Amino acid sequence: MLGYDMNNDLFANHSWYFRNALVRANYRNVAKGIDLEPIFMIRFFRNLLLGENNTLKNRYMLINPPEEWRMPEQVPEQAPEQVPEQVPEQAPEQVTRQATRQAQH
Repeated sequence: MLGYDMNNDLFANHSWYFRNALVRANYRNVAKGIDLEPIFMIRFFRNLLLGENNTLKNRYMLINPPEEWRMPEQVPEQAPEQVPEQVPEQAPEQVTRQATRQAQH
């Protein structure tokens, strides 16, 4: 199977969160010091596509929430390194040239 295996449950269970996350990702008010905040959409899609279990609460999206409603600090996740299984000893151009030469002989 190609692509992602998913269903509509996350949207069904968190439609209000998704709507508010869209607003926060696209709303900016310079006069009030409010900037775009895509982290809520990122968390939603990481849950949907990567099967993570990020907490999706609307109260965390408030601009100036009371202390008890603030989002707990989370350790920033490191992006997985994308390292090839085998590193070629030659540059890709050299490998391509060699393959072309071998095909001609």
